[in-house]
Amino acid sequence: YNVSSDEVLVIGDRLETDILGAVYAGLDSALVLTGVTRSYTPDSEDNVKPKYVLKSLMELFA
Repeated sequence: YNVSSDEVLVIGDRLETDILGAVYAGLDSALVLTGVTRSYTPDSEDNVKPKYVLKSLMELFA
């Protein structure tokens, strides 16, 4: 698709798979709190941190 990594946003609802994969790939990520993960509180010791946390996908269009 000829896009660079800084143009990609990985969106997912699981820290252990979706967001972790984005972190390993060096991509920005957004955790959506409407699926498996229903709440998120950042912990300074977490290695897996999304760049964005969204209450729903609709926030992408706001």
